[in-house]
Amino acid sequence: MRKIIILSILISILFIGFILFRTYNFIKNTPVNLKETSKAEIDDKAVENLLKSVSIPVVTLKDYKNSDFSRHIKFKEFLESTYPEIFEQLEFRTINSYSLLFKWKGKDEKLPPVVFVGHYDVVEADETSLKEWKYPPYKGGIENGKIFGRGTLDDRGSVIALFQAISKLIQEGYTPNRDIYFAFGHDEETGGVNGAKAISDWFFDNNIKPEMVLDEGGRVELLENNTQNAYIGVCEKGRLLINLKLKSKGMHASRPPKETSVTKLADAIRELNKNQSKAVLIPQAKDYYKATFNNRSLITRILIANSDILKLFLFKKLQQNPLDNAYIRSTIAITQLKGASSANAIPSVAVATIDSRILPEQIPDDMLNHIEKVLSKKFGKDEYEIEVISKTDPSNVSDTNSKIFKKLADEISSAFPSANIVPYMIPAGTDAKYYEKISKNVYRFLPILIKPEEYSLMHGTNEYISVENYMRMITFYNSFIKNNF
Repeated sequence: MRKIIILSILISILFIGFILFRTYNFIKNTPVNLKETSKAEIDDKAVENLLKSVSIPVVTLKDYKNSDFSRHIKFKEFLESTYPEIFEQLEFRTINSYSLLFKWKGKDEKLPPVVFVGHYDVVEADETSLKEWKYPPYKGGIENGKIFGRGTLDDRGSVIALFQAISKLIQEGYTPNRDIYFAFGHDEETGGVNGAKAISDWFFDNNIKPEMVLDEGGRVELLENNTQNAYIGVCEKGRLLINLKLKSKGMHASRPPKETSVTKLADAIRELNKNQSKAVLIPQAKDYYKATFNNRSLITRILIANSDILKLFLFKKLQQNPLDNAYIRSTIAITQLKGASSANAIPSVAVATIDSRILPEQIPDDMLNHIEKVLSKKFGKDEYEIEVISKTDPSNVSDTNSKIFKKLADEISSAFPSANIVPYMIPAGTDAKYYEKISKNVYRFLPILIKPEEYSLMHGTNEYISVENYMRMITFYNSFIKNNF
């Protein structure tokens, strides 16, 4: 018995030593660059142009036909008056009346074109939060080196930065070696069906196959230990949007039964939260966890470094953080609830809207089957109904071994010498997904250096971009185009 105990202790010590040795090697092989990022020169006129654009609140509604398209027209007129040289030098057309497509004709028609993508529509500012803004969201202002206003970070800043870069290149007498397209959608915030999808269809119908498409989505993130990670989005999650309906007998609220459609819906939500979809470790998630390794707790580092043998423990740890959890599974989020139209009535149907984001290598139907399986254990088939609102498959995973990806990575390394290049998955959605039918090299990246908490300002109160980051974007786009195309 004593020998067995001693042997067990020795085996445990050896196993712990093995785990710690692998963790040490993982730390040793995790790159940390600490080089200073160059500061871009401030252009006051460029800052003024971004602020002017913020004053035109282009909001495309989900109820598309009821959108105020006069704002879209006003934004186009702003661009025409501010950048007349671009409209004179580049070929221009509108797609679906309001999306904007520019072609900068290159010297060599045999070279495949590249496409820079953005969107000029913005999320509507929540009326209940207007008093919390430092400056009116559709007027903007500058304070402590920050440009405040709706869309400054998503995605008006990038759009105006591209216009500034193109304008400067024209003034320098630059002509590209290949055709360059600039595509600006007008409804990304509501799905991009009438904008980016229509633009992509135009490329497809005209048999134009770009070597690269570059959209928003990634960024350079400054972490706590001063390391920088340049996240280049190479894929994005799919989406399943459904209405889950639970049924019971409707009646007056003065005589409630023990179980109603509302209590059933509450039970259903509880079951779905308790029974999340299976966790998996896709390659892009591995890259992400390795890149953020040095900023994690010792326990998490040990689990990441030994994920092949401690995977279940790693998943248990990662699912405690919402962002980490989004990288390891297809997620379920309850976003809207609906019951009776009157406060004194028990509804015959209670409805929850569920927004699921689907991992690459899976499809929306996998999530549908999972939800059905969970609910069928709790309810009879006549007690609930699943109404599918929309399905979007996850995007393809773009090539990270292509020459064009290396050009992008090299340009990022030049602009942000401290940054580790990290191909990663976008947990949400962008217009980029529509372009994968015309190019296998679809990437998502904004040339800005921000802290994680700043990135969360997208769609939030007091959205801003620093003047320095705005200048970085202009400089990056100018250099990337001039050095490579």
